[in-house]
Order: sequence, then C-alpha cells, then structure tokens
Amino acid sequence: MLTHSLLLTYSLTHSLTHSLTHSYSLTHSYSLTHSYSLSLVVGVYSNKVGWLPPHLLEEKNKLLSEGFGDWTKVHFNAFTKACAKYGRSEYEKLAKDIGKPSEDVKRYSETFWRLGEKHINEFERHVKNIEKGEKRLEEIQRLTSATKKLIMMFDDPWEELTFRNIGTQGRIFNAVEDRFLLCLTHVHGYGSWDLVRSSIRRCERFRFDFYLQSCSAETLGKRCENLMKAAERVSPNYLIIS
Repeated sequence: MLTHSLLLTYSLTHSLTHSLTHSYSLTHSYSLTHSYSLSLVVGVYSNKVGWLPPHLLEEKNKLLSEGFGDWTKVHFNAFTKACAKYGRSEYEKLAKDIGKPSEDVKRYSETFWRLGEKHINEFERHVKNIEKGEKRLEEIQRLTSATKKLIMMFDDPWEELTFRNIGTQGRIFNAVEDRFLLCLTHVHGYGSWDLVRSSIRRCERFRFDFYLQSCSAETLGKRCENLMKAAERVSPNYLIIS
C-alpha cells in the first residue's frame, strides 16, 4: 500500500522540492492517500490541513507516528554502512554508530528490508554493499575459527608452531616472526593490527629485529591475514613442529 512508503522517510527525499500545499493540490488527479505519501514521507508539516475530515486527519497522525520523521539521509547512510560493518542483525552495534535507540534501529531495519525495494532509489546497490560487508564478516569469522583451532593443537604454540611454504617468494618474515604474529593475532583478534604492532615493539625477543620493529600496522596486518588463511588450509604436509 502506498501509504506505507512513509515508513521509509528517506525514500522520497527528492519530494522536498514540493510544498505541502502543492502536494494536496494533487488530490484532484491522485488519491488523497498518495497526496499524504508525497507530503508526509519527507517530514513536511503544516497547519494548513484543518480542512481534512476528522477521520483522515486521524489516519494522517497515525501514519506519522508509525513513520521515521526524525531519520535523515545522514542516518540512512550511517545505517547502511553499519549494516555492512557489523551485519544487519547487530542492532546494538548499529544503534551506537547511528546514534539512535536500538529499538528504533530494529524497527527501521525491519521496514528497510520489507519495503525498501519498492520505495528506495538504488536499493539493490545498497543491498549489495551490505551483503559484501557481511560476506567479509563471515570470512573473518572463518579465519578466526581456523586460527584458534590451529593454535589449540599445540601446548606452546609460541615455541612449537612453524609454518612451511607461506609466501616463500620474496619472503621477508622468518618462521619465528610468523609464529609470534599468528599467536598475537589470536590474542588480540583480527583487525587489531595496532595492538599486534605494540606487542611486537614491547617484546624483548624482537628488540633488535629492526625490520619487524619498523613494520607498519598495515604491513603486519597483511602478513597476519596471510597466516590466518594458511591456518585455514592446514594439513599434515603444511605444518612442521620444531
């Protein structure tokens, strides 16, 4: 039903160029319900609605209360980015990034997925971006799980685990460095490359390892991710225990 379009206040932002008076003038060629969708969905308010019959005014107020008049395009962009970052169902995390109560975010999200395809411009593009982010989250979870499984195979992975055949072409990290990098990734978590770098810089074992000490967090992060992918491909011919 077209009146439900007001549930996604951003879906007709281009209608801001229309005044409320103009939208009501369209009732002669469109239904009164459609007039509401033009004027109310963009959050336009006016006192010039006294001529509406009481039952229609009551319906208008009801629809307004069910909509998202205080959600702007900024909130919408924050919502789609947060969905890609955390996943569409992580309402508490979404709410923190958006700056809205989690209950409102949940209701907004449910409306987005239910009605967005009909009322949001470039909806498919937004969905693809969100799904791309969610696939990345799934990959990170898979790598994290594989790394944990590998680490748990050893009593002392800091000393026992050594990788074979990982990026041997142009390799600039040695086995000891790789071992510690993977263990630190397991400790700090994927993406916490600054913490990994800080731990390396504080480690007495690498005090005079000038190359490792000079590596940026980004460089260490790329190496750690490669090690996690190697952990996912683990096999008897892949590991040696020193």
